[in-house]
Amino acid sequence: MQHRLFPLFIVVLLGLVWGSSFILIFMGLRAFAPVQVAALRLMFAGFFMMPVVWLFRKQVNKESLKFLFLSGLIGNGIPAFLFATAGKMIPSGISGVLNSLTPLFTLLFGSWFFGVAILKRHSWGVFFGLAGAAVLLLPGYFMKDEKIMNPLGGLLAIVATMLYGINVNIIKQKLSHLNPFIVSAFPLGFMAICALPVFLCTRPAENFAAHGALAWSSLGYLAILGIVGSALSLIIFNILVQRTTALFASTNTFIIPMVSVAWGLVFREPFGWNLLLGLLLCFVAIWLVMRR
Repeated sequence: MQHRLFPLFIVVLLGLVWGSSFILIFMGLRAFAPVQVAALRLMFAGFFMMPVVWLFRKQVNKESLKFLFLSGLIGNGIPAFLFATAGKMIPSGISGVLNSLTPLFTLLFGSWFFGVAILKRHSWGVFFGLAGAAVLLLPGYFMKDEKIMNPLGGLLAIVATMLYGINVNIIKQKLSHLNPFIVSAFPLGFMAICALPVFLCTRPAENFAAHGALAWSSLGYLAILGIVGSALSLIIFNILVQRTTALFASTNTFIIPMVSVAWGLVFREPFGWNLLLGLLLCFVAIWLVMRR
């Protein structure tokens, strides 16, 4: 019999795992270029899920395959490259805070393209979310030293978060009839196949020759990012949605930015008033969008 606190434990666990993803990207960038970090993340996640793809291969028709590929491209492929590139421009903590706006963009795109109703409190949530993003990015825009905080990196992270919001609606509207394992495995499998030639074209042998042990260390962190942070956690999340509700499962959105900011402090990333204020504004936005 499942303990009543078990779903809460899973939510916290997912928040810790996904909140740590941004510092793992940072560790991967020590020896690899952003395009390599993204490709490796997708390869580790997708090839790990290939046994699941093989197991369920006869249960997916051609129509669903198109949306599974689109889900992989929008929800995994492009965001992986955007967040990896952003990791070179902004602190990992800011990436984590901006990622927390996913429910906001899910609501907006659901309203624009799928007829989801927006209530008055949702509009206020959008306002506070945009205000939080502005507080995070505008100080960096006026900084003379872009090595500290390049606002372009923040914009890339926001675009990635917008794509997450679109992907949630695609899954809900076009793939909800499929087994959660299929919705998790097939998109990652598609992206792993696409990422492999991209990675090979970057001459990875030169990274290992130039960085030696550091490259192997970064590879290990990216393996954790792909297998645990992308593949296993996605399966656990989809199972949690089945056993509880999507709203309850999504409460890990409150934990992710706190974990990412905490890791940033551990690695002595820049921490200013704008990060704290932006985090608070984003929390208000998430609460307004997600509360019943």
